[in-house]
Amino acid sequence: MPVVDTHMHVWTTDWEKYPFTPPESGMKPPEESNMAEEVVEVMDQHGVDFTVLVQVRYYGWDNRYLADCVQRYPGKFAAQGLIDPRHPAAADRLSYWMREHQFSGVRLSPSYDRAAEWLDSPGSDLLWRCAEELGTIFNFLIREEQLTALETMAGRFPGVTVVVDHMGYPDIEGDAANLLRLARLPNVYVKVTEFYNHSRTKQFPYLDVLPTVRRIYDAFGARRLLWGTGFVHGERVGRIPYGQDLELIREHVPFFTPEDQEWILGRTAMTLWRFSGAAPP
Repeated sequence: MPVVDTHMHVWTTDWEKYPFTPPESGMKPPEESNMAEEVVEVMDQHGVDFTVLVQVRYYGWDNRYLADCVQRYPGKFAAQGLIDPRHPAAADRLSYWMREHQFSGVRLSPSYDRAAEWLDSPGSDLLWRCAEELGTIFNFLIREEQLTALETMAGRFPGVTVVVDHMGYPDIEGDAANLLRLARLPNVYVKVTEFYNHSRTKQFPYLDVLPTVRRIYDAFGARRLLWGTGFVHGERVGRIPYGQDLELIREHVPFFTPEDQEWILGRTAMTLWRFSGAAPP
C-alpha cells in the first residue's frame, strides 16, 4: 500500500504575494519556509507516496498558496484549507474551495478559540449540511474538553468525515474518555501524531504516550487511525526529524501489527482522500 502523510503544512516566506494575515494577533511570521518543493523532496527520500496539505494560520482564510501547490503537483497532494466558521458565508466559502480548487475539505480549529460556541451551535448547521452534500473531510485541531461538542455535531451529521488531529491533545495521565466516546461514531477518525507534544519526558520514542495510544487503538481500531508529520524539517521547530516520525509507527509501537501499520501509514488515508492516478485501497 502507498504511504500517505496526512498532516503536512506548507508556506512560503513570499509575504508580498501571499500576505501574512493570521487570525490571531501576536503571531509572528516564520523565518524559514516549508514549501511544496521541499515536501516533495523529503517524500521521495522517505518513500512517501502522497501527502495531505493542511493550511497554516499564517495566511488567515486565504488558501491561495495551498491551491497553487496542489495545481503544481497534480496527483501528489490533497488539500485541507481554512475557513472562518463564524462567518455567515462559511458554507459558501467551503463550497468555493472544494468546487473551484478541488480541495478535500477544511480544518476547523477550536483549539485557538477556547469558547468556540460555534462548534455545536445551530448557526453551524448550514456549514455541516453543506459539508455532507459535498463529501467534505473536516479535520479538527481541538482540545480534549471541546470534544463533547464535536461528538454532538459528528453524531448529527454522519455524512461528514471527521478527523481529530493529534489525538485531541490528550492528557496522557488521564483516560482520554472524551475522545474514546467518539469511537461509537463510524465517521470519526484520529491522527496518532505529535507524540513529542503529548509526552512528559520528551524523550524519544516517548514511551509514556503509549498507554494513551493503546486506549485509542483499542477503541477505534487501526482502520480509523492515521499517520502524519507536520514539517519537513521538524527539528528546526523543536520537533523531530521527518524520518523519526515514520520510525515511531514502524518500530516503537509494539501493539501495531504489520497489517495495522499498513492501515495507519496509508490504507486508511486512501479510503478518505483521493489522489489522481492512485489505485483504490
